[in-house]
Amino acid sequence: MLNDEQLAMPFVVPKRIEAQPFLKWVGGKASLLRQLEEFFPHEIDRYFEPFLGGGAVFFHLKHRFPDMRPFLRDGNKELINCFRVVRDRPEDLMRLLDEHSHGFRADGDTYFYDIRKQHDLTDDLARAARTIFLNKTCFNGLWRVNAKGEFNTPVGSNKNPNLYSRDNLLAASDVLQNAQLEAQDFRKTVDEARRGDFIYFDPPYLPISAYSDFKRYTLEQFREADQVELARVFRELDAKGCRVVLSNSEHPRTRELCAGFPIQVVCEKLHDEQIKILQAVAMNQREAVVEAMKANGGYAMLGHLYKEALKISGVEWGTKTPFKTINRIVQDPKFFFKIRPGLWALLEAKDTLPADLKERPKPESDHTYFQGLLVELGNLRKLSTYVPRQDRGRKFLGKALGDVATLEKIYDFTYDEIVRRAAMVDVIWFSERRFPAEFIEVENTTDIEGKFHKFLDFDVFTTDFRIVAPSARQEEFKSRLKQPVFKSIANRTRFTSYETVAELHSRASAMAETEARWNA
Repeated sequence: MLNDEQLAMPFVVPKRIEAQPFLKWVGGKASLLRQLEEFFPHEIDRYFEPFLGGGAVFFHLKHRFPDMRPFLRDGNKELINCFRVVRDRPEDLMRLLDEHSHGFRADGDTYFYDIRKQHDLTDDLARAARTIFLNKTCFNGLWRVNAKGEFNTPVGSNKNPNLYSRDNLLAASDVLQNAQLEAQDFRKTVDEARRGDFIYFDPPYLPISAYSDFKRYTLEQFREADQVELARVFRELDAKGCRVVLSNSEHPRTRELCAGFPIQVVCEKLHDEQIKILQAVAMNQREAVVEAMKANGGYAMLGHLYKEALKISGVEWGTKTPFKTINRIVQDPKFFFKIRPGLWALLEAKDTLPADLKERPKPESDHTYFQGLLVELGNLRKLSTYVPRQDRGRKFLGKALGDVATLEKIYDFTYDEIVRRAAMVDVIWFSERRFPAEFIEVENTTDIEGKFHKFLDFDVFTTDFRIVAPSARQEEFKSRLKQPVFKSIANRTRFTSYETVAELHSRASAMAETEARWNA
C-alpha cells in the first residue's frame, strides 16, 4: 500500500518515443525522411509498404499518424519473421540477443560464423535473434544470400556492437501491434490495396554504381524484369485510385518506366558517393483533374485546370511544377482525350459534351475557338482586347466572345476611316495608351495574302501583325510575305500555329495562377 508521501507524488506519464529501425538495412531511408516528407499525405488510414526493409518510413509515419493501419510486406521471410517477433515477444528476444552479445564478445569471428551456419532454424524466436545478431555484426549490415538462399555476408569490423536498444525495441513492439506482416511478393499489393490507400515502394534499385547493386537480399533476387513488373503494379494502383510513391535510382531506365508521372530527385551520400534517388509520385492528382473537369461539364482548358484542380483539398501534388503535372495527366488516353489544342475532355463524358465539342470541329468553330484563346491570352497579358461586332455573339466554350473581350467598342486611336477598317480585324490587343499593340487574324482556310493587304492599312503605326493558322500553312505564309508589296510590314508580321497559341495560353494561365498565389 502507498503511504501519504508516495500518494502526494505527481503522476508522470512516460513520454512516448518515436520508434527507430532496429536493423541496419542497406538503402534504408532514415537519413532521407526530411526530404521525403513532401511526398507523404497529410492523412493516412491504410498504409502499405511492399519492400519493408528496415522500416524507417513506416516508423516515421506511424509516429505521425498513430491510428494508421499498416500492411507491411517483404519478400525476405527472415526479415518479416524478425518484425513479428519484435511485435509479439520483445522481452524474450532481448534475452536471446544478450546471449549472442556475450558469445560474440567471448569468441569473436568464430561465434559469428557458427551462428551464420545455422540456416535451418525452425524456432521463430531463435531465427529473429539470429537475424538481428548477423545484421549488427556482419560487414556493413548487408543482408546477402547465395544461390541456396543462405546468408553469406562476412563478419564486420565492429567487435563490440550494440545489438539493441531496450527502449527502442519496446517502442517498435508497441507501434507494430496493429501491423499486418506478411512475407510475400510485391505484386499481390494490387489485390490488397483499395482506393485511397497510401503505398510506398522502396525496391532494390537499378544499379548505377559498384555500391548500389543490392538485389541479392532474397533467393529470388530482384532483376530488371521485376522493375518492369513493379512499374506495371505502380500504374495499376494509380488507376485504382491509390496514392502511390516510388523510390528508385536516378537512372534512364527508371525514368522510362515511370514516364508520365511526376518525378523529383533527392540525394543521399553512400560510401562517400553522392547517390541521386528518383521519386515518382502517383497519388490522387488525377482525381483532382477529373473533379475539376466534371465541375466544368466534363471538359476544360489547361488554364482552367491550373486554377481549379489545385484548389481541391486533400490532394498531395508532391512537386514544385504542378502545372506540368496536370499537362501530363490529361494526356493519359485511358481517362482523357483532346478536343482541340489546349482543350481536353473526360473520356467518360464523351457522349454528354455540348454538341459543338462532340462533333468534328468545323472551320468556323475553329476560328471562334482560337479567337477566344487569343482574347484570353491578351487579357492574361493585361492588355485590352477587342473582337469585331459581328463576332461578339459567337460562342467560345459556352461564353459569348463579346463577354470574354474587355472592350465593347474599339478605341478611336486615329482617323475614323482607319478605325473603321481596324474594327474588322479578328482580334486586336491594345496597350495602356489605348494604341494597338498587335493586330491578329485567324486563318483556317481563307486567303492569307488578303490579310497582308489588310495589315498594309496600318503600316504607318508602330504595331505588330500576326497570322494564326494551322502549322501546315506556314510555308504559304513565308512565300506570300516575300512579295515586294509587303516589304513595309514583313519584319513586323509573325506566323503562329494553333498549337503554339494553345501552349502560350497554357503558360500564361500558369504564370497568372502563380502570381495570384504569390500575392495571396
